[in-house]
Amino acid sequence: HASQNFLLKDEFYSDFRTQQQSLMKAIPTWAEVSKGYSGRGIVISAGSIHLNRVWPNTVLMLRSLNCTLPIEIWTKDQHEYEITLPLVHQIRTEFKIPISVHAVNNYISVAWDDFDIPSFFKVKALALLFSSFEEIILLDADNIPAMDPETLFDSEEGKSGLIQWPVSLLRYLQIVC
Repeated sequence: HASQNFLLKDEFYSDFRTQQQSLMKAIPTWAEVSKGYSGRGIVISAGSIHLNRVWPNTVLMLRSLNCTLPIEIWTKDQHEYEITLPLVHQIRTEFKIPISVHAVNNYISVAWDDFDIPSFFKVKALALLFSSFEEIILLDADNIPAMDPETLFDSEEGKSGLIQWPVSLLRYLQIVC
């Protein structure tokens, strides 16, 4: 039995397996999703209401670095979307920045509480899946770029398909605990 290999209680393993199967059934096929991808852009995961105080700084910093990529802000649900929308509209209007906001739950039905992972991590993966961009730079809402990240697409590292930088585990533990 697989749970014995990981020293998990049978009921935990069974619950986890049920959750995994439910999530996999809810995710559309690649053929369904990939039709709408085009161009390059920045996806910012704002999977928490608290991040609405942070991501506008990231967007404004990107523009101060002369980054012209379109930006998608992704929220968890309709409630966060409605809180985020006025900020997106203000930035789009005042700064003429091509920016949009999307709620993950408008693309897929997810029972957020069924999965024991903080929602802001769930938003990242699903935002990548449902973004309109073919090539994406994914930024956390609290990432502050020091250079125009568009150059990463054509860098040797960027051509490999994935560039990562560490998340502050201490910051994560402070949010969760």
